[in-house]
Amino acid sequence: MKPHQRLQQARAHAGYQSGTSAAESLGWSVSTYLGHENGSRGMRPEVAKRYAHAFGVSWTWLLGGEEFDEVTNLLTGIPVVGILDPEAFRVEGAKLPGYPDEIYAQFVGYNTADLRAFSVYGSSDLHFVIVAAFGDWTPREGDEYVIRRVEAGRFEFAAWRFERINGQTKIVPAYAPHVSITPHDVDLLDGEGTSIEGVVVGELKVKRRAQSHR
Repeated sequence: MKPHQRLQQARAHAGYQSGTSAAESLGWSVSTYLGHENGSRGMRPEVAKRYAHAFGVSWTWLLGGEEFDEVTNLLTGIPVVGILDPEAFRVEGAKLPGYPDEIYAQFVGYNTADLRAFSVYGSSDLHFVIVAAFGDWTPREGDEYVIRRVEAGRFEFAAWRFERINGQTKIVPAYAPHVSITPHDVDLLDGEGTSIEGVVVGELKVKRRAQSHR
């Protein structure tokens, strides 16, 4: 199966009836996306990562680098293991009120045992970031990782994105709608009590149900 065919399949299984509706909903150029979906445009890895992130598949699968032939209809139960908040240390297993202990999503190209989810603090929606365990530590520009820090028996989880700023590789906070943090040097990740939970492979947002007032 060619990459553009996999893109069509991933988009359909993500619930979008057409390439146009997907592009419009996700804020992409319709003509560019349709070119990728019909195969008239080549798809670079950084573009494949964006599409894979939105549709819940592996970007390497999307480019044909894995042996999956089709997206299954099975939904995977992914445990919610922590809260993304770069400004707070919490006890182990802390959960946000109203958030479930497990979410169900579809991620192709990953070992389901390696997937875990984090709730995003400060979001107006029920917002989850899905992370996969990884092998070698080879971050690239645009990659996002969830980092764990431990202090006095409490845990802080935060997502950081690698960016090239003024010729230097920096990390900037991701999925932190309530804070404003300046870019940091990469050596922040080498601090004592700091470890890498995994690479971000997708996210899930669910609108909160409006409450009626009488």
